[in-house]
Amino acid sequence: NHQDVVGGRTPLHQAAGQGHTKMCDLLIQRGADAHIKDYPCKPEVDDVPGLREAINEMPACAVGAGEDKIWTYPGWTALEHAEDEGHDSTADLLRPWTNEY
Repeated sequence: NHQDVVGGRTPLHQAAGQGHTKMCDLLIQRGADAHIKDYPCKPEVDDVPGLREAINEMPACAVGAGEDKIWTYPGWTALEHAEDEGHDSTADLLRPWTNEY
């Protein structure tokens, strides 16, 4: 259940995001916590090439326009990583362990 320093991902996050179903099963059987979310983040505008320019080019009437409306990554469980990457069998394995059906 150790979370890496940079993104907060556990070995289960890594295995799920890459579709390693057997490894996920092994990690779960050895006590991996499927409820752990990796770290949330909000990108700094100047860290994303071209983002500031894109924001500045938005029409003033654009709904949600502006720096303060940039998408914030909420932090995901291993299941959410598997689903996002399209690893259906891995997601199916993890779903009962996260109470998300």
